[in-house]
Amino acid sequence: ARLPADASITAWDINYAPDDVGALDAAGGRVVLAAERPTQQFERITLLDVIEHVEDDHEFLNGVVDDLLEPDGVVLISVPAYQSLFSTHDTALGHFRRYTPTQLRAVAEGAGLQVVAHGGLFASLLGARGLTKLRERVSNPDPNWTGVGAWSGGPMKTRAIVAALSADAAMGRVLSGRRLPLPGLSCWVLGTRRT
Repeated sequence: ARLPADASITAWDINYAPDDVGALDAAGGRVVLAAERPTQQFERITLLDVIEHVEDDHEFLNGVVDDLLEPDGVVLISVPAYQSLFSTHDTALGHFRRYTPTQLRAVAEGAGLQVVAHGGLFASLLGARGLTKLRERVSNPDPNWTGVGAWSGGPMKTRAIVAALSADAAMGRVLSGRRLPLPGLSCWVLGTRRT
């Protein structure tokens, strides 16, 4: 509803099935699902939890910036943080890696982006993930664990977690705006194409 009348959104995912692509007619066709790589350039690109799924993240991001980003375009990238926290959860999600904030900035800059802002997300979850990783080290995790999408906490617990994570995100925005980014379970960069 907030999309300007002359704007459109293209959601590109190689995993979209033909039925997925044909099913969405949101915003009068201004939201497009694409399984094939787009051929046009974009003013803004978001890669939210994408590049950790790509084996050669440098080549992929270079291609996105070179081929898909307009000359004055902006890219927002988020990734899971800290390789030391890599766990069976990452394996189940198909992650090749996690990133430190410094590594993410280096990947972005290596692709020709000038990082104008960066920060962390989900600082409150770092301790919980650290404990999960420690538990995996002292016990043998189930190699068939899929845990992803198996949430069954109920509506009240879900609302409480959403509220806590929303407060976490708000605090992160405030501190990042003051150039005091918190470390988090995820990290992000906002970059513009270097001219």
